[in-house]
Amino acid sequence: MNTCCFIESAVQVDPIEVAKPEEGSVVDSMTPEANFKNVGTEPAENFYCYCEIVSLGYHTVDYLDSVPVANLDPEETTNITFTQWTCDDDAFYEATFFAAIPGEPERTLLGIEWPVGFQGTPLVGVAESADALRIEVTGPNPFVAGTLVSYAVGYPISTTIRVYDVTGKVVRTLHDGELSGYGSVYWDGTDDAGAELAGGLYFIRIIAPGFSKTAKVVLLH
Repeated sequence: MNTCCFIESAVQVDPIEVAKPEEGSVVDSMTPEANFKNVGTEPAENFYCYCEIVSLGYHTVDYLDSVPVANLDPEETTNITFTQWTCDDDAFYEATFFAAIPGEPERTLLGIEWPVGFQGTPLVGVAESADALRIEVTGPNPFVAGTLVSYAVGYPISTTIRVYDVTGKVVRTLHDGELSGYGSVYWDGTDDAGAELAGGLYFIRIIAPGFSKTAKVVLLH
């Protein structure tokens, strides 16, 4: 196991065991799961446990999920089960588990990161669909006033394009309905209520039944 360098503090939450995925396994679909422990000397409050899956070939974030934890006392452990991930490409992936406090422009790590390497193999019928699904930030990135997000959908299918913050919360829905072919949507850096969002990293994900693609974008102020 490789971990990042981390200086111990009074509040420190580490992943101590990863149940899914297993190192070196071949996975078509799974529900990531890990145990986290407060190895510090003070209670950890109002933080999130994360799982991020990166495609090593494309160096892009394929999946990001977070689960809030209100309180974890010293030496206490918690089991976190994340939402389901489905493989859409025959590639090598790395799932990284960590605890952090959301912030702008970056999250504040509360402990070490635990990466797990595995190989993905698409479910039958998913690979063909995924090959026809693409999303890319073609406008300014980072951006200030607005940016353009381009997509490609191989055939008519119900599709959503949503913007997520670093906690995994949906902050803006750019499209919800049937899409087909090539096109683009514009995002002005606001949420669904029209309020200006804080600067920082966001994830734009296009989702169709059974598969998805994600792009990163940075909002500046």
